[in-house]
Amino acid sequence: MIPSVYLFFNLSGSELLVIVAVIFLLFGPSGIREIGKKTGSILQKMKKATQDFTQELTAETDQIAEEINNLEKDIKQAVGKDQTGNTKN
Repeated sequence: MIPSVYLFFNLSGSELLVIVAVIFLLFGPSGIREIGKKTGSILQKMKKATQDFTQELTAETDQIAEEINNLEKDIKQAVGKDQTGNTKN
């Protein structure tokens, strides 16, 4: 299966090879190595930030869900009592 990146840019195999060759000529082997390291580092930081954000969002939504459940219990208890404070059977 063709990666979605290639489909997005609508690149054929030969076009991709030309782009890689031009990059190799412009930056050389050591430059490409540095670009690879920096790109890997950036992608790793982005992945970590995404995971942290997801964990925070999950924790917040869990807390909100717990508060909603507590309110629901309180409302059910309040509705289950009549005006004298006795529970209905």
